[in-house]
Amino acid sequence: MFLGILRYCGDAPGSEQISQAQAIETAQKLLHQGLKRPELRDELYMQLVKQTRGNPSSGSRSKAWGLFNLVSASMPPSKDFTGLISEYVHSAVQDMEEGEEAKEAAAATWASLKRSTKCGPRRTLPSVEEIVAHISGVKLTTIVFFLDETFEEVAYDITTSVAEAVEQLAGLIRLQNFQTFTLYEAVRPVNPKLNPEPLPDEHLLLDEHRYVADIVAELRHPRVVREGCQSRLLFKKRMFR
Repeated sequence: MFLGILRYCGDAPGSEQISQAQAIETAQKLLHQGLKRPELRDELYMQLVKQTRGNPSSGSRSKAWGLFNLVSASMPPSKDFTGLISEYVHSAVQDMEEGEEAKEAAAATWASLKRSTKCGPRRTLPSVEEIVAHISGVKLTTIVFFLDETFEEVAYDITTSVAEAVEQLAGLIRLQNFQTFTLYEAVRPVNPKLNPEPLPDEHLLLDEHRYVADIVAELRHPRVVREGCQSRLLFKKRMFR
């Protein structure tokens, strides 16, 4: 695992000229290890602490903080390590001797850590597209529909939750009292062999702490198409019973 971190930072033998594609592949493998095996997450965090603390190379240190940010956005440490990691990242943000690039990455890591600690780990492995966007500071977009078949484009990143997307949508349509509104997955059967007669959409309530990126990844999964269903995001008033 530490060798992967060194490779990402260009510190492993033969990795001095590592390409962006190779770096992203390395980062995705580290994320896969942490998401698939929760017992390795704290080890991954501690190795990132090791690589960012007292690293004499400013370039390597900045890359390590960028990877630290990506890991923090994808999964939190265990409860036993949350305090330790949080204190370390916060102290790095306040370190007056740290370079600006590393401090900015540490501040982004602090923000990502707070969000993942609240919402938990990603359910799907961040895609190459997501990782590139996160590293570049660019947001991805997806379409959310309304009941009248109009729609809006919502921006999201690795850590954007359903609750944050709802607030963003409310701002776009100038809806002030949006507390009773939320996102649903609207599922529509589209296989004429299984369903010769048109059936109404099924609206599945989405938990406000779920990540939009996870939902988008699941909606795009080929399994959904094979099962003869078409799914999309829907913004509407919450139904109370």
